[in-house]
Amino acid sequence: MRLKESELDNSIQKQIEDEESLTSELDMTREQYYKEKREAMETEDLSDEFLEDETEKPTHTMLLNNLVKEVEIFSDDEDFMTPTKKWKKVVGILVLLVLIGLIVFLVIYFNPFEKKKGKPVEDASNLESKKDYRYEIGESEILFYEGAAKVSTYSCVNQCSIYSLGSYQYLSKEDHVIALQDGEKIFLYNFVDDKVITDNFTRLENLYHKDKTVAFIATSSNGKVGIVNTRGEIIVPFEYDNFGYSFGGGEVSDYSYDRNIITASKDGKWGMITLDSEQKEKIPFLYEDIYLSDTNHVAVKEEGLWYLADLDGKKVLDNGYDMVIPLQSYVLVAKDEVFNILNYKGEKIVSKDIPTYIVGFRGRTVVEIPTFKVDIDGTIVNIYIMKSKTNDKEYATYKFNTVNGEVTEVIS
Repeated sequence: MRLKESELDNSIQKQIEDEESLTSELDMTREQYYKEKREAMETEDLSDEFLEDETEKPTHTMLLNNLVKEVEIFSDDEDFMTPTKKWKKVVGILVLLVLIGLIVFLVIYFNPFEKKKGKPVEDASNLESKKDYRYEIGESEILFYEGAAKVSTYSCVNQCSIYSLGSYQYLSKEDHVIALQDGEKIFLYNFVDDKVITDNFTRLENLYHKDKTVAFIATSSNGKVGIVNTRGEIIVPFEYDNFGYSFGGGEVSDYSYDRNIITASKDGKWGMITLDSEQKEKIPFLYEDIYLSDTNHVAVKEEGLWYLADLDGKKVLDNGYDMVIPLQSYVLVAKDEVFNILNYKGEKIVSKDIPTYIVGFRGRTVVEIPTFKVDIDGTIVNIYIMKSKTNDKEYATYKFNTVNGEVTEVIS
């Protein structure tokens, strides 16, 4: 059945109106959706009404749901993002960048994959040496401080003081040890542990290594000597009469930590032992005296004359002299008031004898008179020789050429 033209127009008009009404409703619904969506996002409480069963909604609502799905699909696109969501995303990106930068900085600074090459950690002794330890001497006590804090107090039995080895007073910040004297008693005291760490001695003399005190020659109350280190431990027992050659004032020669040797006397005879707890005998105790040089040779005294020997005590030269001084390339000797320079074969390497006066070389019981001085400058040896028996200030000066052996007297 064909519709009339007027009815057809009315039908078309009604359809257009329905479509416009639906479009308007969709626009309003979309606007309402965005409004509710923004509110839901800000309160983080999305309404369940968007999850209702589609079968219960009218046709235009189904169309609306399709539109909502499209909106959800494109909601991450910047063109479809709300201002609030854009702001949150920017903040999130900034926070992420800050975290990444922080991680990169920590990895570079605390690199766990590469061994640090920076300044090594200081050992405990270095740290201790930088502490401000000091002492104050009272009427009957000695007070010890670290900075302003009191560490310990030594109570004196008699009049006490810091023990002076000549002009030198010993205090070790690393070992916390100081040499004290209480009346006639001399000892080492640990001022951090507040205790005396050695027996009582009557004398202490320094032993140095690389310009640092590393041990002491200590004299016990029975007159025997031994060696203790700076921690109060006995290195060489108290079985000897003497060690080295004492200049007085706490200074001693004739020992070497690098070569682990020291001259010693026992039962009136001199020899040489190792400078450690093993105390091996390097040169037997057979000699009247012994002189340790800076070379691999010594001078030993036997029946009033000095002989050149090696570090095991084997004689290198058969002849004896009033004086023997080993140097690196030659040996200075004197006998019967004649001074000579020899090589290590015993051959003279000077063109003539040099008159001199020698008395009491290395004398331990006779006052020693200065007899010579030697200055080495390249190939020239300047020798200052005593000329007078009565005036120890009257010297002759000679120049010795170590290449051609020429000796000339310098007239001053």
